[in-house]
Amino acid sequence: MCGIIYIKKKNKFLSSAKLNELLIGAYDNQSHRGSDGFGFVARDVYNTVHYKRATTLSDIKKELEKINIVEILFHHRYPTSTVNLEETAHPFLISDSRLKYDYYFVHNGSISNADKIKEVIDKHYIQVMSEVRTTRTVKNIVDNQIELVDYETELTYNDSEVLGIELALYNEGIIREVTSVGNATVFLIAVDKNSCDFVSLSFGRNEGRPLVCSRNDNYIMLSSESKDNNIEQVEPNVYWKYDYTTDTMEQSKFPVLIKENYIRKVFNGF
Repeated sequence: MCGIIYIKKKNKFLSSAKLNELLIGAYDNQSHRGSDGFGFVARDVYNTVHYKRATTLSDIKKELEKINIVEILFHHRYPTSTVNLEETAHPFLISDSRLKYDYYFVHNGSISNADKIKEVIDKHYIQVMSEVRTTRTVKNIVDNQIELVDYETELTYNDSEVLGIELALYNEGIIREVTSVGNATVFLIAVDKNSCDFVSLSFGRNEGRPLVCSRNDNYIMLSSESKDNNIEQVEPNVYWKYDYTTDTMEQSKFPVLIKENYIRKVFNGF
């Protein structure tokens, strides 16, 4: 399980301390969604991008206190597909010479066909970077005594990164459809490789995962949950894309299916 929080300041007089307070308050409201892995990408008053991942809340709070934030995408989780390491926490930075932009990606959900998608992506597109090799002890109990049998080494990766790479490829028209299947709430920020400016913010969900919105004159917040009385449910199966240059919002069909109902051959060149 994971939690997502996105906050963008609307009132320039809203202090960074207050925004941090809003963020931690939102986290406290949904901390049961995950408290073992953390990360954020943020933009400060100087338009500098800050990116940090950590395994503990105390470490991530220290980083947040250093930044005069105007916009932030924050993720917290209980690790499911991997152990709790910085390199397997969200957001994922997706960067490759074949992509026009760099991308930061967060996901709440699970992908049922990630192994199949990863095989195609690793071979033809972008290497998945969240792979970690873990070793576990295999034991046998004989006459109430624990007897060491062997060690098993397992290569794991974060299935969310696979979806993030697909959405980055989809955003740039390199693939025509997203083939990852599963429950999903996603956020994808495209960043100019030269200026590091935010270019676009894409987000949405299918019926499998929640997302709510609260807004006022001071800020807009999107989160997995909220105790605010004045909230809106983000409509499922809609994919929103905000353009920072034109200050416009577009919408399309959310590209991630909950269940695969037909076989799709979508990668260009296959």
